[in-house]
Amino acid sequence: MSDLVPRLISGGSSYAWARRLLVVLLSTIALSLVMIAFVAAQERTVFFSVLPVWIALGVLSVLGIAVVAVQDVRESRVGYTTAFAYHRDKMQLNPYTGEVIRRAGADMLTREEFVGIIRKTRIRQPRRSRRG
Repeated sequence: MSDLVPRLISGGSSYAWARRLLVVLLSTIALSLVMIAFVAAQERTVFFSVLPVWIALGVLSVLGIAVVAVQDVRESRVGYTTAFAYHRDKMQLNPYTGEVIRRAGADMLTREEFVGIIRKTRIRQPRRSRRG
């Protein structure tokens, strides 16, 4: 096992992309439910009114899953993972800082341990400005 720590690849970590995907999907589902309630109150056909949102949800799901999968494969090729519970044979890096949080072959982190590390990271490093 190598002690060299790979750098995080460009394009964001697979973990960060999975989180974004979850937010988009939950938001789209919430929007869909609001539309159903609105359309039902208008006594219109719900199916055709909400169909574009469901199609968008399907397309976003497929694209999002593809992005997460591609990033996961790219990370694995470099020799690490940022995912919560995959690739025991790879070292696990903090998805935001790139610090090693589990060596390759070591026991997997529990969900509580992983979430604790992420929370500490987010406290230490507030979100970057979108302006650049």
